Amino acid sequence: MNQRKYALGLVSELGLTGCRPASTPLEFNHKLTSTEFDECTGKVGNTEDTLLGDFVNYQRLIGRLFYLTMTRLDIAFMVQVLSQFMHSPKTSHMEASIRVVKYIKGTVGLGLFMPSSKSSELTSYCDSDWAACVESRRSVTGYVVKFGSVVISWKAKKQNTVSRSSAEADLTSMATTVVEIVWLKAQVRGVSNIDLTTEEGGDHVFVWQIWEEENNRWMEENHTLYLDHFIHNEFMSKIAEQPSNLIIPLLRYQKEWLAWALNQEESTARDDILADDMGMGKTIQAMALVLVKREMGQAFSDSNLLSPSPYMLPPVKGTLVICPVVALIQWVSEIDRFTTVGSNKVLVYHGAKREKDMDKFAEYDFVITTYSTIETENRKNIMILHSMKWNHIILDEHVTDFCILVTLRTDSLDANEEDYYISLREE
Repeated sequence: MNQRKYALGLVSELGLTGCRPASTPLEFNHKLTSTEFDECTGKVGNTEDTLLGDFVNYQRLIGRLFYLTMTRLDIAFMVQVLSQFMHSPKTSHMEASIRVVKYIKGTVGLGLFMPSSKSSELTSYCDSDWAACVESRRSVTGYVVKFGSVVISWKAKKQNTVSRSSAEADLTSMATTVVEIVWLKAQVRGVSNIDLTTEEGGDHVFVWQIWEEENNRWMEENHTLYLDHFIHNEFMSKIAEQPSNLIIPLLRYQKEWLAWALNQEESTARDDILADDMGMGKTIQAMALVLVKREMGQAFSDSNLLSPSPYMLPPVKGTLVICPVVALIQWVSEIDRFTTVGSNKVLVYHGAKREKDMDKFAEYDFVITTYSTIETENRKNIMILHSMKWNHIILDEHVTDFCILVTLRTDSLDANEEDYYISLREE
């Protein structure tokens, strides 16, 4: 089973019919990085490696390559790498994706071989590429699962955690593969007699039965640590009304999250993590939370501006948004498009001519800056954004890949500084 016709159509569409095929889908030791990583590390690299003028063509090409991975295990890893840059592709990313198509041109006949076999053995192979991601230093897990002689499942994906050694990366890869096997076991149970048994006390016992018994035993011992599912579901059914200044209507799942976020901000944690998939409207949901808190009169009180303590940060009514450079325009555009005219005043704190007067920050409802701007100011010991108590602080994307170098102070404190820190300790 192959996708030969689809692959030839892709090659023809890109005008690569007469090109020389590539021997591998990825160049040896070729590392791709994002624009945010290049700016933060100062590794600009090739001056010709700039952002593409049109992201749509790149995104469409990666989507078509994803469809080819249904029968092409050999390109699964490379497509996984290229898909990480769909939000801001560079010239190097497009060139790498074109190389994948050139590789496909020379291997259009590859696919899945499904021989007739009576074997019902479930076999899996897994491996890991330690610290494969240049930006996050996370490893990549790759596995293949065979049912008899037929490949039925495969994947190449970055691991959720950073492994400190190659052995730890391999163990994480094995754990991910076992999870896939357990899920596949549930799908094929009753379809065939798969030999997933082990010897225990002279009797054959299904491996998953042992796992299920251990899991049930653990749940019985620790069930008091978890919320009752019925209470949880009842709470999640609550919805919040959208703010009047938001023009676009919120969907039900967005209103459910808004109700949860409002309740979360009244708790001791007061933090929210919004981890929906791309295209689910996370920016609009974050805007809705800020606007509804403002309407409720709980977000900020003008009386807080009058006489703040000399040892506390001066409060401002605005919300600080920290995002990648490529998301600046998106934030400004969506605030302008989806809120009533004149209801929000926005300041973009980025570039050489950015606002430096702290007194003017109190006039804005949203102050939008970038991770690279904050890192640059931190290196220069400039603490403008750190010198105010913000209504909300929103961290948009790539937080796990971001780090700040801290400069330690080695000189002694003067008398005024000593009095200040002593007063903080007494409070």
